[in-house]
Amino acid sequence: MKNRYFNENVLPVLLRVRSWRLVGSVSADSHSVALPRHCRWMLTHQHAHPYAEALIALEGTTVYGLDNRIYPCRPGTVLVFEPGQAHDNGYPPWTPAIAHLWISFMQDKAMARLIVSRQGRIHARGNIHCLVDLDHAGLWRQGTSSAFRAGLPVELIRLRLLAALAEVVATLVEEGYRDTAGDPQHRFQREKIEAICRHIRETGGADARLNHLAQIAGYSKFHFLRLFQRHTGQSIHAYVNQARLRKVEALLARGLALKAIAAELGFSCPAAFSRWYRPFRKKA
Repeated sequence: MKNRYFNENVLPVLLRVRSWRLVGSVSADSHSVALPRHCRWMLTHQHAHPYAEALIALEGTTVYGLDNRIYPCRPGTVLVFEPGQAHDNGYPPWTPAIAHLWISFMQDKAMARLIVSRQGRIHARGNIHCLVDLDHAGLWRQGTSSAFRAGLPVELIRLRLLAALAEVVATLVEEGYRDTAGDPQHRFQREKIEAICRHIRETGGADARLNHLAQIAGYSKFHFLRLFQRHTGQSIHAYVNQARLRKVEALLARGLALKAIAAELGFSCPAAFSRWYRPFRKKA
């Protein structure tokens, strides 16, 4: 039976969990490389966000930057990005032919997309119509929390991470074999938008930029805008502002200073937060 999402070349990589190589800060035996060209590119192409994410390399050999270090990335390489951990934002224009599976952990759901590079052009394929439910011990506890990791052996942390990722990957692959005849596509789109909305509300709109949200969802920004408006009745800008205001009210009630609130909401500096907040405070 043919899998709708993963071809016969990449399925063995996903199914042979024992061959996965976990690299980065959670691996004691991963080795970084020195590539001056990629280092220069990283200076203006790095970001961090308030949710965990994982990259599983499926095809091709390249490198990827994490915490200002560069790691070889070939089939079976797995990188896990903790919330707030800096890593490459996109791929440089000289990226060879590759296929990477990206998994974003948004509160109680995991959503996946394929990133493919062909002839120097990067394509995002958001055709994996599967949202994976995460239990209360999801990836947030499986090693991405520094408090959870404190004092634990690296081997245990690696096992936790790989076990959590293997469960998500198994669900994605299994979904690729399921008969979806009669499944309404709009239901999946609604569920994906709802998951992103919950993330925006929980984080108070931190790092909720259009390009970034569309990338997570696996849609073009124009298609994502249409879907978001259709399912929420609001623009992304209005929804994010509403979520931020609610978060500000909650943080003020806890006694936090405006400077601390600005940092919590992901503003670049207190002055930027003040410029955003001033019109709303006047209305109040």
